[in-house]
Amino acid sequence: MTSAQKKNPLLAMSAGCIAGGIEATAVWPMEYIKTQLQLQAKTKGAQLPYTGMLSGLSYTVRTTGFFSLYRGLAPTLIGSVPKAGIRFGMNAALKERLRDPTTGQLTPAKNFVAGLGAGVGEALVIVAPVETVKTKCIELNRPFIEGLKHIVRTDGLKGIYQGATATALK
Repeated sequence: MTSAQKKNPLLAMSAGCIAGGIEATAVWPMEYIKTQLQLQAKTKGAQLPYTGMLSGLSYTVRTTGFFSLYRGLAPTLIGSVPKAGIRFGMNAALKERLRDPTTGQLTPAKNFVAGLGAGVGEALVIVAPVETVKTKCIELNRPFIEGLKHIVRTDGLKGIYQGATATALK
């Protein structure tokens, strides 16, 4: 395989970062409403302001404005941009390491292993900690740093990795 045919993991990582930012921004309003629905389900006996995605979007825009749908996006971007970058970059790097040195071919099994390794790496390095802090921020209605401080204060550093095994298996 010539050097021109090899994929540059840094280029793949950069493309992943851009894609991750666009993806997170596009889907955040639905993620925000989903998390609000999950949190309000914990409130026993209280009158719920909305019961589904559409009523949640409508209620939120009507009561707090359109841009409130993007409350909490910053920590998600902090996670999504490097998450996608790590996934794309690790996948490209692992594929290069797993290619047959003489033919440059990558078997389906090795391609699978590269994707699996990239997914597990992204889950352990970025996804589990950011998801934990994001949920705490929405629950407390506080910024990212305050959510992070709260978790570390109550559970220690290990608290940031709650659910990491399940996230990696997912």
